Amino acid sequence: MEIDLLVSYGPTTTLDAMSSVEIPRSVNEKGLAGPAGSRRVVLVVEDDPDALEAITAILEDAGYEALRAANGSEALRQLADHQGRCDLILLDLLMPVMNGWDFRRKQKDTPAFADIPVLLMSAGAHMATVSGELNAAGAVTKPVEMTDLLAVVQRHCP
Repeated sequence: MEIDLLVSYGPTTTLDAMSSVEIPRSVNEKGLAGPAGSRRVVLVVEDDPDALEAITAILEDAGYEALRAANGSEALRQLADHQGRCDLILLDLLMPVMNGWDFRRKQKDTPAFADIPVLLMSAGAHMATVSGELNAAGAVTKPVEMTDLLAVVQRHCP
C-alpha cells in the first residue's frame, strides 16, 4: 500500500503529493496486535486539522487504531473514553485550550494514563531539552516526514 503525502507546517498546513510512504504489506496485514489481540492504539494530539488527518491516515493504513484529539483537553477525554487503553501518544506542544505541557502534567497525575509513553511533535529548536523535562519517550521535529514518523512510532509501539 502506498500513500503520497508531504505535510508542511507554517501558518497553514499543506498536503502535497510529493513524498511516498510505503507501508510494508506484512506490517499492514498483521494488524499490530496489542493486549488481548487488539490493535495497537496511538492517540494523536494535534491542533492542525490537516496534519491530524494526515498522521492518523498513515497510522491507520499501517495497522494502528488512531485516536484523534485537537488539544490536551480532548486528549484526556479520549483517554478516559477508552479507559486508558492506549499504547502511545503523539503530542503536539503548542495548542489552544490545553497545551502539551499542561496535558502531560495531567496525564502523569492520572494513574490510569501515567505510564502511556509520549512522543513529542513540535517545530521548536530545543526538543531534546523539552523531551527530557516532560519525561517523554522521544521527539520528532516538525515538519516531519511521514516515513520518519511511522518509523519512530513502530520503534515505540511495535
